[in-house]
Amino acid sequence: MNPAEWLIRTARLTPAAPALLAGNTVKADYACFAARVARIAGALTSDYKICKGDRVAVFMSNSTEYLEVIYSIWFTGAVVVPINAKLHAKEAAWIIENAGAEIAFVSTDVEDALSEFAPECLKTIICTESSDYVKLRESAAMPRPMVSASTARVKRSQNSW
Repeated sequence: MNPAEWLIRTARLTPAAPALLAGNTVKADYACFAARVARIAGALTSDYKICKGDRVAVFMSNSTEYLEVIYSIWFTGAVVVPINAKLHAKEAAWIIENAGAEIAFVSTDVEDALSEFAPECLKTIICTESSDYVKLRESAAMPRPMVSASTARVKRSQNSW
């Protein structure tokens, strides 16, 4: 099962329930969170050609956008490459290169450092505090999460019994 399905189910069952909080401030309910994720996923697939199995790096400090990004990547069927924001940018670049990630989501505290050490495979760095990220949130939504490759294998093997 694609983990983004959990978000979609929760958004259907309790759309007005608080989902993303910063301290005591509700940043989004489940309906809003799921809609943002679907729109970011839509932009990843249409604008950046991300598809099932691609790797997308996440080199960010904790924030509500971190969850939006991770669920959006899962929504596309791609693989999240989480990188601890406390690592040196050189170490993050090594992880990105070895994963073969072409896109990295970053927070402002690591953006400049990663840009300095970015490997050749990394084509795009998207800062979640930039207008580029806001545009992702405003894109056309992807209709539903992709079925993950492992789920497809399980379904085929179950059907063959």
